[in-house]
Amino acid sequence: MKNRSWILLLMSLFLVCPLFADEEPIDMDEEPSTDRWNRGNRSIDYRPLVSHDGDILYIYSEVPLVGLRVMLKDMNGMIVYSNVASIASKEKIALPLMIGSGSYIIELNESCSHNVLYGYITI
Repeated sequence: MKNRSWILLLMSLFLVCPLFADEEPIDMDEEPSTDRWNRGNRSIDYRPLVSHDGDILYIYSEVPLVGLRVMLKDMNGMIVYSNVASIASKEKIALPLMIGSGSYIIELNESCSHNVLYGYITI
């Protein structure tokens, strides 16, 4: 009887583990141009924070971003996902990607800015 309860406990733990998946942060690099994301050379970084949990992309911003274009390209440069989102200040949005597994390039571009942020993601 004790063996069955231990086996049942272990099986339930293995089934629950995938429910606690962690978001993986994505390093975003700027395109060499004027630095609008950082608002000059201040000590506070206003770039959006990007992370993913499998095929869900999360974007958080301290400042409002209107018309943020989010594009994912495969390693051949083909666009596999494109979306335009607006983020209120101190808000986190979730974007379901629904793309296959592989390596992709993330491109973030705010509509009123010419600066672009790039990152790499592996799903």
